[in-house]
Formats: sequence, structure tokens, C-alpha cells
Amino acid sequence: MLIVEDDEKQRKSIADLIGNGDVKSTAVGSAKEALALLKGEHFDCMVLDLGLPGTTGFDLLEQVKNQTELAEPSCHIYTGKDLTKTEETRLKKYAKTIINSKMRSRPRGFSTRRLSFCIESKPTSRAQAAGARKAP
Repeated sequence: MLIVEDDEKQRKSIADLIGNGDVKSTAVGSAKEALALLKGEHFDCMVLDLGLPGTTGFDLLEQVKNQTELAEPSCHIYTGKDLTKTEETRLKKYAKTIINSKMRSRPRGFSTRRLSFCIESKPTSRAQAAGARKAP
């Protein structure tokens, strides 16, 4: 699992929430670091904050989508940003879940059990998936 969060305290909180038992997590603080890792490593899912230095989480999602050689990990948005309807609709194209970190209680949709599908569904790059579809 790739955690992309610019706030170090939040990164640690997310990693602690998910745990490192069955789920191996890597945490970075910028979209640039995330893209570099996604080019060289495979991640089953990504927890992403929208407010990143240098670019936005929206831009990172679009870059991953547009780079066909990258696998698209299932994405979970974890943000303190109050989303407009337009932003929420835009995110739903990419994200499995959208969680507002300002919520006082632990979000129901964001538990280790809920994210276990990340391990079960191993996405491949679009190029690999297209090649597999052509094979007899």
C-alpha cells in the first residue's frame, strides 16, 4: 500500500490505522515521490491526500491514469478538504472511497478489514492487461 500524505503526523496516523501486519505500506510526502515509486514498484492500493506540495492529489490521479505503463492501484482519498460536488464527482472516477479526515470518529469504510481487498485484487498495468486479453 502506498500512502501519499504531506503531513508527517497524518502519514504516521494512517500507517498506524492500517497496521503493518499483513499489509506492507510505504509512505511518501509528495506526488513526485509517489510517481517515482509507482514507476518502479507495484502497489495494490494507494491512500491519497489531495493537498500535496507542488501539485494536487487530483493531478496525481490524472497522471497515473494517463501513464499507461503504470498499474493503477485502487485509490482511497483521505483528505481534510471540504469537497465541492464537482470535486467529489471528479474523484469518484478514480477513487474507491473518499474519507474526510475531519470526521471525529473512525470512518466505517476505512478499516484494515475493508482495505483487505487491496491484497486480494492485484491490478496489473493496462499494457499487461491488454496483452493478457489478446492471449488465447
